[in-house]
Amino acid sequence: NAIIFRDGTSVSYALWLLFSCLLPISSSMLDGQRLNEFFVNASDLKVFGIDFDFFVLYVAGCLQNILYILFASLFLGMKARYPSIDKILKSYMVFVVVYYAFQLFVKYDFHANYLWVPFYVTHVVVLLLILGCGAIEALKGERSANFFIAGLIPYIVFRIFYALGIVKWWSPMVLLPDFGLFHFLKNSAGIQQVLSITLEAIVISFAVADRTKSLQDKVAQSIQNQKKLIEDQNRTLEVTVAERTLSLIHISEPTRRTPI
Repeated sequence: NAIIFRDGTSVSYALWLLFSCLLPISSSMLDGQRLNEFFVNASDLKVFGIDFDFFVLYVAGCLQNILYILFASLFLGMKARYPSIDKILKSYMVFVVVYYAFQLFVKYDFHANYLWVPFYVTHVVVLLLILGCGAIEALKGERSANFFIAGLIPYIVFRIFYALGIVKWWSPMVLLPDFGLFHFLKNSAGIQQVLSITLEAIVISFAVADRTKSLQDKVAQSIQNQKKLIEDQNRTLEVTVAERTLSLIHISEPTRRTPI
């Protein structure tokens, strides 16, 4: 879709999927890290003096965060429909860049929760604002907004669980049994994040597909309307030419009958 339509919404969604895949690959899970295990052994590689896998993780996290907000803004038409919310989203994207840059390049000696808590609270608030705008569009009859909301709700829920796991606060996930797949969900905030992104990507794909079909229908309807307009203009032109020809014939008949 991004290649075919080349519009901001499709491109931002495609890029969000790309960095969403890179995020769990570079994250450390209970059973290891996939980046070093399957792709490249970068245990000794550094970027700007930062461990390569750590650098990739934070860059992927930053871009995944920004691209989702950008996609949601374009998908819901925030700039035209909700300009105040759109300004908040743009400010938040700047905040995200500053936050991740600080985490990467600044050494601090205070507890990380002083950074994490404000960031994740802001993140959830922004997602709730987007959810509210999506609900308004759904009430207006925008069918693709229904898919958008259906994907965003579990995304928000699991992002909250993930944030609670990161800051080491109580989370409902501790109520899960400690065996099988539940063990990973219960004890790994990274797994919770992967689950939230996966569910979001699956459901949002329906919203994007519905939007794509809507765009195709509008283009087809526009072509049909233009074709009908041209046909109507041709018929009008033919009638006008026929009337002018008949008028000229009537005018020329007396002239032919008049002797020289």
